[in-house]
Amino acid sequence: MIIVLDTNVLMRAIFSDDQHGKNIMRLHNKGSISIVTSSCIDKEWTSIFRLMCCRIIDDTPPEDVVRDKNNWMRFIKTFVDFVGPLKRVHITDVKKYSPDKDDDMFFQCAVCGNADMIISYNSDHLNIFDNKYKNKQGKKIRVLSPYQAYIIISGKEKGISVRY
Repeated sequence: MIIVLDTNVLMRAIFSDDQHGKNIMRLHNKGSISIVTSSCIDKEWTSIFRLMCCRIIDDTPPEDVVRDKNNWMRFIKTFVDFVGPLKRVHITDVKKYSPDKDDDMFFQCAVCGNADMIISYNSDHLNIFDNKYKNKQGKKIRVLSPYQAYIIISGKEKGISVRY
């Protein structure tokens, strides 16, 4: 199964005790999923990652925090597949549904990377687009929260069909 990971899921997995995001990372480590990304998403990941490093306040020297977190980020980038060039997909054409133009890149990546789903904590407004777009193989792309995605993916591993 191929997924696109929204920045908010990745950052919560790295910087908080968010078990849903960490479960998605565990599925990847087990080989149950592949993560695809694009240069646009990578740029956002890196930018938000640096912002989050600056917000860590404890007794750890800032340069140690950044070095440790940078090592983690480099590790993450070694197990994602980059796709490109991206096909233009404009989910923000319908302004009342998605005011965030930055979400377009996740759909562009999903379409071009043959993703089965986009995993995001923005699924409350992105799920309007659930099954609206198809990947290059013609399969509809799901938009799910980390919890929903984990239930579906781990259910498939056990031979259980789960629908959301």
